[in-house]
Amino acid sequence: MEKLSKATQEIFSDPAFEKQFLTPNFTFSIAKGPKDLRDRIERDSNLWSPIIKDAKLTIK
Repeated sequence: MEKLSKATQEIFSDPAFEKQFLTPNFTFSIAKGPKDLRDRIERDSNLWSPIIKDAKLTIK
C-alpha cells in the first residue's frame, strides 16, 4: 500500500499531469494526504454552503 500511495503522490504532484488532466476537468488532486483533502473539503464547504442555501437548492 505504501508503494502505491507513493507512486500516486508522485503522479498527481507532477505539474504536467495536473495541467493536462486535472485542470481541464476542474479536478483537484487528493493524493497530497488526508489533511490536505480535509482542508479542501472545508474550504469548498465554506464557499458553496451559503450559495446553496441562498438558492434554496436541495437534493432529491
